[in-house]
Amino acid sequence: MNWYDIPGKLVINADQTGVYVILSNNKTYENKGAKQVDITGKDEKHTYTLMVATSCAGDILPMQQVWSGKTLGSLPLKTSPMYNDVIECGFQFAFASSVKQTSHFLTLKNMKEWMEKIYALYVKQIIADDPSLQVDPKPAGGSQPEVNSEARLLPCPYL
Repeated sequence: MNWYDIPGKLVINADQTGVYVILSNNKTYENKGAKQVDITGKDEKHTYTLMVATSCAGDILPMQQVWSGKTLGSLPLKTSPMYNDVIECGFQFAFASSVKQTSHFLTLKNMKEWMEKIYALYVKQIIADDPSLQVDPKPAGGSQPEVNSEARLLPCPYL
């Protein structure tokens, strides 16, 4: 970083992790002698993949949550509690659109979405906020992804 004068805010580490919403288990609890015992999550997968990223300067980028499925119906409802709050903070809900319908693993589609909607927006904002950073107008190897020039990441009280 020091040799090439790269600011810590532009050195970003990203990773993904599986998150269980409802743990599957073969055990249950009920009063002794109950005539019916409900089993929650049996033979059902309630997981998603969370893409997280931070910069060396300590910034936490908005997160991407990837669910299995191939349509918007796979995602949390827009009426879910705090949905609008996390969208306003730049979080992204995505579906995997994988060949295997039950897979919540990130696909190339999801990686492109993360790069365009989260990473590129973050980098553009850091460069815009620091006039000392110069951007090559013609990057080697192709063009930059289209990023809405009006879009801006907002400070998020949840991070």
